[in-house]
Amino acid sequence: MQSQLQHSQRLEALGTLAGGIAHDLNNTLVPVLALSKLLMKYLPPDDQGRAKLATIHRAGERARDLVRQILAFSRKDTPMRQPVDVAALLRDSLKMIRASVHSTITVDEVIESANLMQAVRISGMFSRVRTRTVMAQAQPYPPLTEATAGQPVTEFRDVTGTLAGFRTPDYEQGISVAGYHLHFINESRTHGGHVLDFEIRQGTATVAVSSELHLSLPRTSAFRTANMSMANIAQQIHQTEGG
Repeated sequence: MQSQLQHSQRLEALGTLAGGIAHDLNNTLVPVLALSKLLMKYLPPDDQGRAKLATIHRAGERARDLVRQILAFSRKDTPMRQPVDVAALLRDSLKMIRASVHSTITVDEVIESANLMQAVRISGMFSRVRTRTVMAQAQPYPPLTEATAGQPVTEFRDVTGTLAGFRTPDYEQGISVAGYHLHFINESRTHGGHVLDFEIRQGTATVAVSSELHLSLPRTSAFRTANMSMANIAQQIHQTEGG
């Protein structure tokens, strides 16, 4: 009984402390929210600074909501329930944690549609980029699995450069590699390769949408007699892409 009372007193003290901190933080947020909103009114819609101010304002609103939650805890008020736009909340949260998300986790919330092709470019500072490079080939060209066998793997650390490639829909598997297919080149344009994995520290991502695909096929005898069955192509892609 005594321990429960002490625990309750500690929680009450913690709530009082949190309430004081929340009040101070709330006073700091007032000019941030007010001035960012005021400045946006003076900027034209196409001004680049407007988007940055909007990001600052949204971050301030998230902090304000957090302050409200802390104050509700410290006052022991009965919380008021209201609808929340979960999708918008997740989008904002992903923007904040994108740099710390491992590259094996795909973040697709910015693409227009998974059924369209997306050209992707990511430039910035990478803490780690792991690549591989296929050696030069000569005629008669070997199958994809043979050409990519034994290719060297290189890992770059603390490197500045650019990732570029495409995200293609699942139904294009065989024509291209479905999903993300990216290549890396460093800032001095001296090293790079097919990207296996990466971790970005800071950078900018650009996505362009395409709805057209132009395909030119060779008319050589080698192509006419090649095994182009979907099962064979899918197996080779799965093997060469690290599956």
